[in-house]
Amino acid sequence: MASSSGTVNSSSAMQSSGTSVRRKLSPTIIGHYSMTGEDQAFDGRNCAKIDMSWVKASGKKYLKTRMDLNEVQLEDMKDDNNDSLKNLQQWILENPECMSPKPHFVTTRRVMRYLLTSIYPQMDELLVIHATKIGETIYMYHVASEKEEQKDKSVSGKKRKNSERTEEDKRKDSSYGFKFERCMEHGSKASTGNNGNKSYYVVVQAKLELERSSKPDHYTLLYKAEVDGMNKDFYTDDIKQHPNVAALIELKTCQLKIDAGARDKKKKQTGKLNVDAKDKKKTGMPKFDAEKQYLKPYTMRNAWAQCWSVGIPSVVCGFRDKSGVVWCLRSFRVDDLPDLQKRNFNKIDFSPDEMENGLIKFLQWAKTEVKDDEVVYELTVTQPRLLDNFSVKQPPPDKDRFRSSRLSPASQFLLLDFVQEMRSN
Repeated sequence: MASSSGTVNSSSAMQSSGTSVRRKLSPTIIGHYSMTGEDQAFDGRNCAKIDMSWVKASGKKYLKTRMDLNEVQLEDMKDDNNDSLKNLQQWILENPECMSPKPHFVTTRRVMRYLLTSIYPQMDELLVIHATKIGETIYMYHVASEKEEQKDKSVSGKKRKNSERTEEDKRKDSSYGFKFERCMEHGSKASTGNNGNKSYYVVVQAKLELERSSKPDHYTLLYKAEVDGMNKDFYTDDIKQHPNVAALIELKTCQLKIDAGARDKKKKQTGKLNVDAKDKKKTGMPKFDAEKQYLKPYTMRNAWAQCWSVGIPSVVCGFRDKSGVVWCLRSFRVDDLPDLQKRNFNKIDFSPDEMENGLIKFLQWAKTEVKDDEVVYELTVTQPRLLDNFSVKQPPPDKDRFRSSRLSPASQFLLLDFVQEMRSN
């Protein structure tokens, strides 16, 4: 699959930052667009420039800082749970050449991430995907569970009634990720961050290799992927040029691990383990070992899955205390995440090969189930479920993990003019 002008294929991009790991997917960025609320701009002007010199960060492997996420407001937060294909359909209509030849699947990065991680324990037992077919192409999007919808409503500032303190803590942790992204953008103010209602997407064309004995021996996919931003040193205002994938960055935030000795001393002196943000300004930076700060196990796994579909080579994590102040930034190579997790969390590891194989099994099954044009199918995947006592409820055997059913015509999620255009081509 040829790379478009100005686009770097992920395989060659990773070689520039270290030893490349052979994967079954070959993604290429073929387009980009930006969103401000519901307004779409196909020129991609809103690509976030990450306000850090990662040349310095990669040399030291970490940067110490102070970033109070509590000062960032999220009243204008976009509804991130909207995983429909509406905007991608509009982009395809503006760029019809991307459908020649027709891809086997059109979807989103979120769908691929959820399918990759569905072999590991999740809070929801069922992963639900709606799919429909026009010609040789299957279109798929993720249907959010009630838990996911509640989570996104809480992040956007909408309150739920009768919520417990533990749920409040979870919602606060979720909002920190969005606040961190806003504060990391070039030109943002520490007190407010940048406009959280803006988002930036790349359109990816990819080839997924299957077993050589399979017919076909590969699938082609077209999907949209929201990108957190790119190293500002590589940013260009040339709106016709697609971003260099080697410069793209995924942003995460995790809890800071404070040195045990310092934590015990603080509790003895203050009578409490946590110090609020106002006290931090007086007491200064907490004591911690920056090189011992790592992403949580499930965050490492999810970050790998998110970056895999685009070829993003780096994850930058802001490590925050429990009061929401980021004190340390670390950069991780995506290719290193599986080994890092295995080395630092013992048996809590993940296998990229198994994740890729799980995705391929689902796509091969979906090809046999989604048969009739313009009929909407509900496809479900039974996942290992993490129970309240931290035990795991295992799913049925592979042959029973996937189920499908037909939905009513009213469930059609493709735009009418898009369906008509795809029929005629």
